[in-house]
Amino acid sequence: MVKLSVLVTTYNHANYIAQCLDSILMQQTTFPFEIILGEDESTDGTREICKDYAQKHPDIIKLFLRSRKDVIYINGKPTGRFNFLASLKACTGKYIALCEGDDFWTDPLKLQKQVDFLEANPEYEACFTNISIIDEKGREVKNKMMKDNRRTVYTHAHMPIWAPTLTRVFRNRDFSKLYSEAPGFDTYMMVYQSKFGKVKLLNEVMGTYRLHQGSIYSSKSYLARREQHLQNMMACLDIVEPYLRPKFLGIAFKKLVEIHTLDHNLFAAYHKQLKVKYKAFKTQFSPTLRFKIAGYFVMLSLRPCMRLARYRTFLRKAITRGLKPKINKPEQ
Repeated sequence: MVKLSVLVTTYNHANYIAQCLDSILMQQTTFPFEIILGEDESTDGTREICKDYAQKHPDIIKLFLRSRKDVIYINGKPTGRFNFLASLKACTGKYIALCEGDDFWTDPLKLQKQVDFLEANPEYEACFTNISIIDEKGREVKNKMMKDNRRTVYTHAHMPIWAPTLTRVFRNRDFSKLYSEAPGFDTYMMVYQSKFGKVKLLNEVMGTYRLHQGSIYSSKSYLARREQHLQNMMACLDIVEPYLRPKFLGIAFKKLVEIHTLDHNLFAAYHKQLKVKYKAFKTQFSPTLRFKIAGYFVMLSLRPCMRLARYRTFLRKAITRGLKPKINKPEQ
């Protein structure tokens, strides 16, 4: 059994996949690792590049050639979710690292540093690092994404957090029961993982995220991002600990307020969905909290008021105050 599996999913990344794989193969470790490479039947030559790398490095790269017939559709659009989940299942390492085919690592000791940390700190479930950002031509957009004063230790109570997918290393568990159609699976997965232990930020730049027209998240419209955030929070309501549900519900409410200004019909549809979702677990809340939440649903229904920017600002602040969980402040 290898110590670590590097999971790489790729689709139409012909211009980038070689740099991604080279950045993994350059890793200097005291332990063996494998690359689980899931190629999703690209049409631009990515598959041929992956085959070539697998032939050159048969002792490290395990290539899985997927079919578009197995693609999972989310919100009516094809995704790489099947490829990711099937590749995740194929990982045999004690730890798993993630890197999508259009991103790459910059520190040759990245894996060693992260595995050393997790080995020395069994109370941590996962760790991630800082990143830089470049555009599709390779020009640097940002040399350091996260500020130096950012918190470096996270617990379940801090969720949800933003942690660059391309730098995550975590303990290998049974992920088969997770909801496969959660739109932002990286957020959903991190919330789930945080139930088993703390999450650590190693605040060094060890990888690079590439902005380009085909990248999954950066190519989404502002409305699509707000919608995905809302859907993520709704999906996470099923897996967070009960004391955190008011917080996640509050975030969902605020995303709903933002969607109202962009698409009234979408707002109405999600307002209804969120009500249904809430009813499934509202008995876990105190009578006082249920009264507050009922009030927020009513305030969201006041269409004339929702058109006023001041009212929306007031509503967001009221939701934040009213649904903020009372928990002890976790360590920094």
